Amino acid sequence: MEKNTLNFKLKSIKYSLISYIIIFIVTLIIRGLANAEQYQNIVSKDVIEVFKVFASAFVQNIGIALLPAMIIGFVCYFYIFPKQSRQ
Repeated sequence: MEKNTLNFKLKSIKYSLISYIIIFIVTLIIRGLANAEQYQNIVSKDVIEVFKVFASAFVQNIGIALLPAMIIGFVCYFYIFPKQSRQ
């Protein structure tokens, strides 16, 4: 039973990480295209300003992608994998 629990944890962490990466990339693309006017004059700005803009966008995208990835991991761990093991 303990081996199954460890296996469930590792699989759910793997699925959470994969879903996090996918959600993060999709969010980056969508928000980058939606806010394209914000990045038009980025070349003419100072290096510190450029870093602030990218850091802000990066942190926002991390926050957006974190909660859905955690939910996917918990659903896999508590619902999908135990249901598969019973069958």
